[in-house]
Amino acid sequence: MKPHRATLAACLSIITWLGACSSEDPSTPDAGQGGPYDGCRQEGEELNAKVLGATCCEGLTRIEDTQYRDGGVCEPVPPDLKVCTRCGNGQCGPGESPCNCPQDCP
Repeated sequence: MKPHRATLAACLSIITWLGACSSEDPSTPDAGQGGPYDGCRQEGEELNAKVLGATCCEGLTRIEDTQYRDGGVCEPVPPDLKVCTRCGNGQCGPGESPCNCPQDCP
């Protein structure tokens, strides 16, 4: 085997071994998904929709994030900024406001 092929084979073996040794359960919030977010985002947590692997945890929906100000003013935020919520469950929860989830937050 040529030296560069041996090096490549050794690297691939190590990468395969590292993947096989992972004991993470990918369905848990703490499972690493790469990028700046180490796992899925919990209720009320923001995420950048442009980031690969940026997901809400199971049962949550990614909706538009907005800044709700006194007096009922909805101020926009960058369009790629989202928030993970349970919008539509009848309760105004973390990350929800009359701006982004009027059905739960009248």
